[in-house]
Amino acid sequence: QENIILNNFSNIDVRQIALSNTIGEMKFYISNNGYDAWNSLAPIYDDKLQESIDVPVSTLDSELQDEDKTKISLVKIDVEGWEKFTLLGGKSFFENYAPIIMVEFTEQNTFNAGYMVQDIYNVLIEMGYSWYRIENEVLVRDSMRLRYPYVNLIAKK
Repeated sequence: QENIILNNFSNIDVRQIALSNTIGEMKFYISNNGYDAWNSLAPIYDDKLQESIDVPVSTLDSELQDEDKTKISLVKIDVEGWEKFTLLGGKSFFENYAPIIMVEFTEQNTFNAGYMVQDIYNVLIEMGYSWYRIENEVLVRDSMRLRYPYVNLIAKK
């Protein structure tokens, strides 16, 4: 909210909810020792995240129900391992409106959430998307990899 005010944006709707493939409440794991970038719905079984709080959870399809989805052309997803579930919760939106999607792939975070990074790749392939990476300021088709330590990829139809 502070960045919205600082940058004089007027077309941003802030909602204090987590996105997943279900509606309800979930534990959100948080760091109080400098690992804030690891805060996630996915638990981590080391000392990075020491606490959890209960947070409301919704799906992207539910949250966009009353919105003009034709105005959304890009979706950036960086949810520290919860990408697969966030994408599945927006299945109708992604299949029917086909925005460009930028996704952060981080192997360790998806392992913490109980799945493989390749699952993210396959979820969007099944929705009709193709994967790309930016190389020398150009979109280049990206093939599925064996490992994804950390990378941002772009999916588009």
